[in-house]
Amino acid sequence: MKIYLLEAESFHVPGHTKSSHATIASMDVEAARLVNMLRDEVDLLQDASPADWQAKCLEARQARADEAGLALDDLNEGDVWFTEMDLAGFSERPAGDVEAFASDLLKDVIGDINTFRDMEPKEDESWQSWYEAAFDMVAQRIRETFERHRLPATAIGGAI
Repeated sequence: MKIYLLEAESFHVPGHTKSSHATIASMDVEAARLVNMLRDEVDLLQDASPADWQAKCLEARQARADEAGLALDDLNEGDVWFTEMDLAGFSERPAGDVEAFASDLLKDVIGDINTFRDMEPKEDESWQSWYEAAFDMVAQRIRETFERHRLPATAIGGAI
């Protein structure tokens, strides 16, 4: 069984977004939405579709590089990309087991995220440093959740 890990970075907003998709079609829809956000940041028409999001992303990156007076290869911001991951052994489970496993895993991951959702920085801590620390902590918690659910190591491979 394969999943698709979609990642994106804005030209202007700090941070890195990730989402996982069971099909390439659902990943393409989300990728087009994210590319259109990038295109908006550089005043291009938001016309990326699931069929052409990669080319439209390249156009947005080129526009940003031109704005900054950089060669495209020197641009270190703003991108949308994906990684195909093989969940070795996962497809060997009966369909009902796969659905139950995925449901349990999703509930636990959402719980991990919710643990940090409403926390705020300490008095002497900036929002930016708190955000970075919270992201690291929730990523570690999610790694532990995957290990607890015994998802094969080839499936997580440090991607989270």
